[in-house]
Amino acid sequence: MEQSTHSDDQLIKLGKKIVKDLEIHGTSDTLAKWMSHYLAELINGINESQDVEENEFKKKECFETILKLWDHRYKSSFIESPVDNFGDLLEILESVRERKSNRWSSSWPSFDLPRNNSWAGFIKIASQRFENILELSLLIGSNEYLISHSTEWDKEFDTILSDDEKKLLDRVGFLLNKGVNFWDRIESGQEPSNMKSKKLDLPKIKGKIREEIENLLKDLEKVDK
Repeated sequence: MEQSTHSDDQLIKLGKKIVKDLEIHGTSDTLAKWMSHYLAELINGINESQDVEENEFKKKECFETILKLWDHRYKSSFIESPVDNFGDLLEILESVRERKSNRWSSSWPSFDLPRNNSWAGFIKIASQRFENILELSLLIGSNEYLISHSTEWDKEFDTILSDDEKKLLDRVGFLLNKGVNFWDRIESGQEPSNMKSKKLDLPKIKGKIREEIENLLKDLEKVDK
């Protein structure tokens, strides 16, 4: 256990969070109920004694228990992990990642040629419209996470998170900010407002997606006319 890398305050906060998670499941699971009571007693027992050595022993026992439970966060159905409820969002982001790895452009030599061919011009316009549709669709698809996203994990428990968890939270935060900034520029031509306080007008965003599709069809009609 690398307990020395974590502050006492962070471990106590984490312990209290785990207790809450266990209490939620404790209504229907006896083991979770027992574990929540046991951990709560350990946390409350810290600094109870007048004896310094006894307090240190209780603290050590409490913190080791918290870290052991935390180490099993992905194996336990009782304890919330930083990536819980990410399933739908990660599926959406994976779809974006697959789209970005363009199998045509990555293997084709690049030439600086004039775009006199009408289909070449259409492909360029269609590509930009599709990117707009993609960004707006990503914003709608991630809206539920955007509303519920909290800085609790990456701010309060920064030293407790694994490197992969930190990387994932940073990446998701970056992508969501990018989406909100993109919509701000489309909607008002201004640079972004705060992501955390942003209320998205989903019908309006869907309307913009519909507009991009309709304009794409109009662009298609102009080809070779």
